[in-house]
Amino acid sequence: MDFSFLIKFWKAKYFFVFVFSCFFANNSNAQAELRFERVVNLTKLNPHCHVGTAVVYDTVPSGKIWKLEAISASCMGGRRPLVYLNGSRIALSQSDDISSRTYFGNPIWLKENSIIGSHSDNPGGTGGCTDCHYFYSILEFSQNP
Repeated sequence: MDFSFLIKFWKAKYFFVFVFSCFFANNSNAQAELRFERVVNLTKLNPHCHVGTAVVYDTVPSGKIWKLEAISASCMGGRRPLVYLNGSRIALSQSDDISSRTYFGNPIWLKENSIIGSHSDNPGGTGGCTDCHYFYSILEFSQNP
């Protein structure tokens, strides 16, 4: 009698049990769930006079996660609005006017203590006092362990 088929079956059974146990163990260490907290609408005014410009910062609170849905920014006097996330500038789509920009791309997830910076530059080099207005549409979540 040839028992090679039976031996192959037992070896395959152990393989499938091993693979199943790997997936089962991985599932028990899955990510925590997010719980919706509130809608956050940040409105920032970044005033500029003459040469100096200042960056306006906002920080994601500890224990929270922000889902940045949209950004709208506009500046007067030829300034160009800029947005930084953790020190890196993100691209905002430009309308016909260089001083008005929006972001309606994929949502950007920000973990706790992430920093959003609102800033502008002056490509035309004109002086005077101008204001930049920024609006951030954000969903705030907390993490359930």
